[in-house]
Formats: sequence, C-alpha cells, structure tokens
Amino acid sequence: MIVLKDNCAKAGIYIHIPFCREKCPYCNFYSVSDHSRITPFLEALLLELDLRSRPSMEVDTIYIGGGTPSILPSHTIGMIMASIKKNFNVLDGAEVTMEINPGTFSRERFFHDETNRGFFHDETNRGFFHDETNRDDVTGDGIAGELKALGEMGINRLSVGVQSFQDDKLKFLRRIHSSAKARETLKAARDVGFGNICLDLIYGLPGENTVSWRKDMDAALGFMPDHLSCYMLSYEPGTPMYDGMKRGVIKPLGEEESAALFRDTSLYLSQRGYFHYEVSNFARRSHPMEAGGKDFTGFARRNPQIEAGGKDFTGFDRRSHPMEAGGKDVTGSSHFVSRHNEKYWNISSYLGFGPSAHSYDADKVLRFWNVSDVPGYIALLRQGTLPVGGREVLTREQYLMEFIMLGLRRAKGIDVHGFSKVSGHEFKIFFDNVIKRITALSWGGFEKKYSREVFALNRDGWIFLDTVTSWFVDQL
Repeated sequence: MIVLKDNCAKAGIYIHIPFCREKCPYCNFYSVSDHSRITPFLEALLLELDLRSRPSMEVDTIYIGGGTPSILPSHTIGMIMASIKKNFNVLDGAEVTMEINPGTFSRERFFHDETNRGFFHDETNRGFFHDETNRDDVTGDGIAGELKALGEMGINRLSVGVQSFQDDKLKFLRRIHSSAKARETLKAARDVGFGNICLDLIYGLPGENTVSWRKDMDAALGFMPDHLSCYMLSYEPGTPMYDGMKRGVIKPLGEEESAALFRDTSLYLSQRGYFHYEVSNFARRSHPMEAGGKDFTGFARRNPQIEAGGKDFTGFDRRSHPMEAGGKDVTGSSHFVSRHNEKYWNISSYLGFGPSAHSYDADKVLRFWNVSDVPGYIALLRQGTLPVGGREVLTREQYLMEFIMLGLRRAKGIDVHGFSKVSGHEFKIFFDNVIKRITALSWGGFEKKYSREVFALNRDGWIFLDTVTSWFVDQL
C-alpha cells in the first residue's frame, strides 16, 4: 500500500503516567487512583525504554501525559527524561510537553516503606511520594520551585489542566483544585520562565451559555496562553458522567446550544489573535509586547530564568522569529501549534510508553498498544517481555479513513494530491457528490494552502464534523 511520507521523518515519544489523585467523572483515559505501585511502575517504565532503545532514531517531540504526571516529583521526571535521551536521539530544539494539574504539586516527604526503596539508591532520594493531605495548602513558592525544576529537567512546554476558572464548574467536573489555585499555578509557570504554555478548558456543561463561557475565556486570555485547547464536554460510555446522563440526573446541552457555543468560541478567540488550527485547538499567533519587555499579562518576559542569549525554557530565541505581518511566521502557521499532536494528525511515527500507550510505525503502517493494566504492565516487563496488548496493520480503507478524518479536523484540510497519490483516485472525481453537498451548504471548499491544494471545512462545517466525515467514509 502506498502511504504518504511526512516531510519530517522524525518521531515523537509519548509517556503515559497512569496515576491520578482522583478519577474525573468525564474521563475515559486509562488511569488509577491507587498510588501503591508508583515505584514499580517507574522501574518498569525505565525497563521498557531500555528494551525498545533505538539510539539512532531522531526524536523531535516528547509528551508526558496521563493520568496526572504532576503527582510525581520533578526528580522522577528527570530520570524519565534521562532515560529517553539515553535510548533515543533527542534533537536540539525538541518540543517537550508535560501535562500538569493545579492542586497536584506539593513538597516531597520521605516515605520509608521497604516496598518502595528499590527505585532509589540512597537515602536522600528514597522517598518520593507526595503528602496527599497537604496539596491544596502548597504556597506559590512551593509550586514555583517544582515548576522551575521541571524546566531544568528539560520540560519546555506545559499543558495545564485548568478546565475552568469558575469554582461551581470545577465542582461539577469534580476537579480537585480551585480557581485560585489555577491562577496561582499559571502565574508561577510564567514567573519561572515557561514561554510555551497550553491551557485546557472544558465548556458546554449543562445549562452553560455564552456569558458563562466567555468568563472562562476572558480569564484564560488574561494569562496570555500560547495555546488553548477548548473541549466540548462529552459523555463517554463507561464514565460516571455518562451514567448520570443515562439516568437522567444530568441533562446535556442541546445540539443548537452546543453549536452556538462552538461558533462563539472560534470567533471570539480568532478575533483575539489565536489561530484556530484544529477543531478543538487554538495557537497564539504572536507575542504582543508592551514597552519594558512585558506582555499584556503583566508578566516580564525578561526574567531571571531566561537563559543567556535570549532563550527561555521553550528553546526559542525570542529575538529571531521571522514573523510576517499579522503574527504569522514565514510558513503561514503559528509557532505555538502542538508539534507533538501534529504527529498524530499527520499519521507520522510515534512511540508510546506506559500502560495503554499507543505507538505507530508509519513505514510499516503498523499500530500497536500496551496493556491497560498497571500490575500486568509491571509483571511483563519484570519478565523482560514487552507489554504489548495488541497490534494491527492498517488496511488501505483504514488508512484512507484516517487520512480523511484527520484532514477534516484541521484548518490545513485534506491534501488533494496526497489523497490521489495514496488512493489512486482523483479526489474531485471520487468525492464529487460529497464535495457538491458541502459547498452547497457553505461548509467548506477548495483552497490553496502551504503551496498545496486542499479541501478544508470552515467554522460551520466543523460544527457538523461527524456528519461530514460519515459522508466521506461512506464513499470509500
């Protein structure tokens, strides 16, 4: 089968930390709240990295997600980063993202339990468990200290799970942090020098309207995030939120209300300097600076944590971005798009480590995934066996389906020539009826982007993304 070769053959690495303080009722990602196996998990994770070592493989994105990676102290993140760099060729300027949740940082306390001693080789590092009882009492200095340490460990991009700046919404979502703690965490991240911060928000809660949602967007914009991920609340089977909906305890927003909120989100953020580059993702186009080196958040970009030469923890030289008018770089996109997520959207190679983590080999069109079970993951690696839970070689139809689906989700759209090359069919002829249907509804059309002809949906088309995707898939 012919597949498209990405212009950048470099791989991404995903690390799944499967531990949470509490499981959020809307989340269907694999995670556990039992922390008793953190030490053996970390040992197993380092074993997996060693077993799958490929020192010649070039890696330009790393993403540490979960779960809640920030329940681990920074020095354990440093150990993971060191193992990645030992086993793979991590390139200079690599994007290294870590998910953090407000309310999950605390000062470490020693944990003298014989079952947890093996991971560390001296008394100073033996106990790394956090004191769960004192998390929400951590001062700004304590949060800043952990964040600064993460930057020194090589993390240069933060994805902060704020979800809302309104305490009533946080309570409904059963988040463990308060609005005040979210603000404190974001301020600390800027203060210690992070210049690439993504902020996650959830909207479309039962009864939510534009006024309520704009309060969250305005609060977020006050911190001048470099990236915003805005997710409509979804009700995934197997989650408490889904069960509540089925029982009638929770009444989701109607389709019209949801569509109105999506449209307003796109317009509101686009008008404020954000590039809506994927259906749920927005990247800031530029750094509007006030005199004196401060941006509109009031945070000084020239702070003690910025390295000599004008670089901050992002690794970007703030004085050498080739920008066009309007805040775009010469490629026509934002510097702050998620380079790691682009691996998924481009159907490029990536390696996943940890329970439930997925991997994809673009050359072999092979997808495989690890077991979704912490004890099973640990047991297999202790035996020297890779913890693979399943694998599949994508069929031609599966590959084309993903090519279409992922293209429709992005402002870049579907590469018309790329589709023809992969499928052997002319895009305009093969999907003639679907194209006419979409253009008649003014939901999208052909454009010239990045020197290529693409078929892309517009804002209204994205509202009906699932429907439009099904029209294309039915033609395959």
